[in-house]
Amino acid sequence: MKRVLVLIFAVNALFAYMVKTPSDVYSYAMLLKQKVKYLREKAGINKPFPNVPPQTNKYPRHVIQKALEILSKINLYRVRHGYGSIFIPPYPAREITPSDVYEMVKRDDAEITVFIKDIKFLKSLKLKKYKGKTPNDVYRLLWSISLAMDDLLGIRGYTPTQVYGLASKLLKIVEFLRQTQNIYVLPPMPPKLPNRHPNHALYKSYEFLDKVRKAEINLWINNPTDVPKTPHKVITPTEVYDSIQYNIAELQRIKYRLGVERYFKSEIPKETKTPSDVVQILSYASEIMPLFDFKRTLI
Repeated sequence: MKRVLVLIFAVNALFAYMVKTPSDVYSYAMLLKQKVKYLREKAGINKPFPNVPPQTNKYPRHVIQKALEILSKINLYRVRHGYGSIFIPPYPAREITPSDVYEMVKRDDAEITVFIKDIKFLKSLKLKKYKGKTPNDVYRLLWSISLAMDDLLGIRGYTPTQVYGLASKLLKIVEFLRQTQNIYVLPPMPPKLPNRHPNHALYKSYEFLDKVRKAEINLWINNPTDVPKTPHKVITPTEVYDSIQYNIAELQRIKYRLGVERYFKSEIPKETKTPSDVVQILSYASEIMPLFDFKRTLI
């Protein structure tokens, strides 16, 4: 009997060790932040570390998108410093947990450590255990790290052309979802409106998310996404990019619910795009997004 109890205790201890919480992810992400700060200082970047406002309605499925975003920037940093490129894994085709995010942040940390040759600095780093953190806190921290990487890369956030590339990926996923339901006929693309701004693009992104919410409700998905209120401020292309990433994470939930999967790359077009192009493609995605309602037999 004692042996059985010892075995049960050991299994429970191992399970507790393996299963991570948002606080565990936050703690490890703070190590990543310190290393990025070190690289910024060595590069002569003296401005403060980027600050991101508090976040809401973020879940592990959104947080892992931000960790993948950091990994893609580390990859670009590697290439610019004469290192070989690394493999960027696709978004996992399953329900995302804090443990998944933890492993991705560990990967980010391992890849950024390659650039630090100061052994004394690395040994001085200690893992501080934070408590009471939520996915909102982790997302906020990772977003600030991602913005800090921009300075190391000599860029100022995402451009409308890059936003368009991500919006094109979103559109491909929507078209794929239609195909899973045997809907192959597509309406014509709406006309491109002139003089659009990132504010208009963010509004269209939220409009699309509202369609996604309705689809999630019709598919009986637990905790359907909330649609944020449009902020009353000047919006940057980076904020639009972030919003589209959020939408793609929600589309992943729908694919998982349907039991289908197909990976699409985000390809940056060669020609320069404007917010008007982004608004056009997001409007089209919203128009053709299947709602999975009772008008059609669900496949």
